[in-house]
Amino acid sequence: MAVPAQANHPPINDHIQGNVDVAPGVAMAAGVILGAAPGCRLVISPGVCLGADAVVQAQHGDLVLEPGVSLGSGVLVVGHGSIGQHTCIGSNSTVINPTLGPSQVVSPGSLLGDPSQPLSTLSQGAGASQNGNGADGYSSPGAFGSIAQEQPVHNGSTHSGSTLNGNSSNGSSVYGKAQVNRLLATLFPNRQGLSGTTPEDRP
Repeated sequence: MAVPAQANHPPINDHIQGNVDVAPGVAMAAGVILGAAPGCRLVISPGVCLGADAVVQAQHGDLVLEPGVSLGSGVLVVGHGSIGQHTCIGSNSTVINPTLGPSQVVSPGSLLGDPSQPLSTLSQGAGASQNGNGADGYSSPGAFGSIAQEQPVHNGSTHSGSTLNGNSSNGSSVYGKAQVNRLLATLFPNRQGLSGTTPEDRP
């Protein structure tokens, strides 16, 4: 039985916005969104693998994914910095302003670079070496805390009472709301909110 010929369709680039350089040999699954804010650049090096529904957004500077980086499905990388060669970021992780060296491993569901977490002293585990890697070569959980502390993200909001980074009607805090709204406005500039406001009307 003969197999019917498949039509060669040009790649659809509706998932790429802004100054994004994608090298040949990059593997992208369905639903990947790549973007760079005005004046910023996103560089995806050869051999990078981007899992389904991964979002990579350069903001406040250049963001570089070095050769061999693997991002699992549902990963969000936002900000500026770099992810070193052959680094693997597990699915559903969020990385803000990455400063990851080569051959690092980030557990699935991790949050790196969260500015709402208090600064604490890094305590090395019994099997961890100075670079944060244990005897098996994988990073210890404490090593990622130092990465998150190296480059805190300041969104310009001030702490007043019980609310941080957003409006609160019942006294509870909403962390990261301003960053998410800014990211949504960057990714979807013509989006209208439920209240009828446009991205220009919002702070």
